[in-house]
Amino acid sequence: SRGLVSTALKPMGSSPNQLAEMASILARSGFDTIKDDHSLANQPWAMWRDRVTAVAEAVQTTNEKYGTHCLYAPSLHLPADEILDAAREAKRLGATSLMVLPGIAGFDALRMVAEDDSIALPMMGHPSMLGSFVTSREHGIRHGIVHSTLMRLAGADITIFPNFGGRFSYTIDECVEIASYAREPLGDLKPAWISPAGVMSIDRLADMFQLYGKDTAA
Repeated sequence: SRGLVSTALKPMGSSPNQLAEMASILARSGFDTIKDDHSLANQPWAMWRDRVTAVAEAVQTTNEKYGTHCLYAPSLHLPADEILDAAREAKRLGATSLMVLPGIAGFDALRMVAEDDSIALPMMGHPSMLGSFVTSREHGIRHGIVHSTLMRLAGADITIFPNFGGRFSYTIDECVEIASYAREPLGDLKPAWISPAGVMSIDRLADMFQLYGKDTAA
């Protein structure tokens, strides 16, 4: 009946406990989805397992206490041979969604996790390192194909992309194309939710939902 409100855990350099405290506040405030910032991997100040454990527990505790339903998506921003095991471990640790960066790990890494029925969590696809495919009108691939068609084929339930009006160069027409490709018929695949992002503020939510519709995680 409405769009979803989403955000990322940052800034870089925050400890697992700091990120967990932030996640608890966000969940309590009504955010629907929280993801790791795409730059968070397995750095010394917030090791992957420690971070996922702390944040997943904080979100679960907050949901139980306040009756909220916030999802937490840790980033599977790890070496390729660790991604599948990390996805399974994240679920055991209490993660309720997962995020893959296909521009770094490859679209097949997203497919590998999405197709594993033992995991079966909502999948987010992040656009990091995909921008070079769409920067030229003479070469490359259309915005809608990169950010929506390929993401859907690989198994993303939510595709994140740089929204217009932020720090990126995407135009409103290119963003509308991404939304359209995310929802158009594509074999037996269901439509994907979109998540326009990139320094978006609360005061932009109304305009974003008006443009993109309610099937949006802004």
